[in-house]
Order: sequence, then structure tokens, then C-alpha cells
Amino acid sequence: MSEKNSGVTHAVVVNAAEQYSIWPAHRRPPAGWSSVGEPGSRDHCLGVISQNWTDMRPLALRSDGAAATRPATSTSTSTGNAL
Repeated sequence: MSEKNSGVTHAVVVNAAEQYSIWPAHRRPPAGWSSVGEPGSRDHCLGVISQNWTDMRPLALRSDGAAATRPATSTSTSTGNAL
């Protein structure tokens, strides 16, 4: 941990798409984001995020059953080699 962040308390913030981030606890979250849980160290907040944000897709993609089950497509040449 850098000396710059050694005494900073962080908060876990989440947006409407259920994407998580950390934010300095003494600052108001940005527009569209709200604090969740208790503030703590950077490592504590990252641990909370890793336990709660297990699917990195935005909520709209997770909620769409077709998008959730649709396989990823890749671009390939006529010989089948990826570009």
C-alpha cells in the first residue's frame, strides 16, 4: 500500500447497473452511485466487492436471459484462424 493511501478510509459504491467501485469515504459518491456497507480500508472494500460482484456484466445483460446464454462470437478467417 502506498503512503498516500495508508490512512484513507474507503467506501464501497454501486450504481444502477450493479457495478461496484471504491471511493474515498469522506467524499460524496459521484452522481448515479451510492454507498453500500460500512467504510473501511481499501483492502476491506475490495474484499466486499469480490464477494458481492461475481458477474462483471452490467445488470441489463445479466437480466436478459438471451444475452446471458448467448455464446461469445469471435472473428475468424476462412481457415478458422482467429484474426
